[in-house]
Amino acid sequence: MLTHDYTAICEFARPEPGGKFTLIGLFLNGIGTPMLPFVIPVLTFFQVMKSDTAGQYKLKATLRQLSNGHLLASAQGALPVGQPGLVVAPLALANLKFNAWDSYTFSVEVEGQSDPFVTEFQVAQVPFPQFMPGSPGR
Repeated sequence: MLTHDYTAICEFARPEPGGKFTLIGLFLNGIGTPMLPFVIPVLTFFQVMKSDTAGQYKLKATLRQLSNGHLLASAQGALPVGQPGLVVAPLALANLKFNAWDSYTFSVEVEGQSDPFVTEFQVAQVPFPQFMPGSPGR
């Protein structure tokens, strides 16, 4: 059985030597954009789970808009687990197009388990960056 520990949402999750990962572009409070539609080249859901048994787990993931159930992306595959313990499963989705400021859910179903792992996040409107003449960084 797999249990969900947490999911980090970022642009990229790069594996490093020694079993480490570098997360790039971590979204802590959802995704902010000044305009719609908004296309993000890669959005990665960095899943951290625990397994009580070695084996191969079949997974199905979906990304949906919460208010209307619109499907943005889906993926499926198998997750091999060599020994019980911590399991890391980053799933990168390419060229996602968000058409609404809304809540979204990323859901992972594990074959043979009744409850999916669900991560909810917001896509929210933020103002365009304002630059003042002569301000630092310009």
